This record gives sequence, C-alpha cells and structure tokens, in this order.
Amino acid sequence: MRFSASSYKLDGKVVHNPDRPQVEDLDAMPWATKIYKRDMDVTRYNVPFLLHPFIALYSTRGCPAQCTFLPVAADAERARVAQTLYR
Repeated sequence: MRFSASSYKLDGKVVHNPDRPQVEDLDAMPWATKIYKRDMDVTRYNVPFLLHPFIALYSTRGCPAQCTFLPVAADAERARVAQTLYR
C-alpha cells in the first residue's frame, strides 16, 4: 500500500514515496480549537517562567525566513486570512 510522504524498507532498501501536495488555502482547513477545548486540559501545559498555563496555536504553515544555514530550502509561508483568526 502506498501512502504519500511516507518511507519504509523493502528488501533492505529504503523507499520514499512522493510528498503530498502542500495545502495552499489554509482557510479551507477546519479549525481544531473545538477539539482542543473539548479534550485538552490547559492546566497540564505550562512554561516554567510564565505565570499561567500557556498554549500556542499557529495559523501558518511554512517559514517566512530565508535562512542560509539550513541544509534544505524552507517551504514558502502560507497563512490564514487575518479576519478569520478571531471569532
């Protein structure tokens, strides 16, 4: 069975399946916050130097930087439309 973006060994050789296409329209993706609100206990997440529990939710994919020290090229940054971030 083939799965996009997966690798496995076959007869002692590593086989890499092709990467799946990137999601360009992040606004078409469902929000995960309802699941987080239902299932995640926010009190179990903390950063020692902060006063209160902390969770970061990112609304972008890829990287905006063009770092020269990385061995591979970074994906172009894609983001949700700003008006959809706050409801």
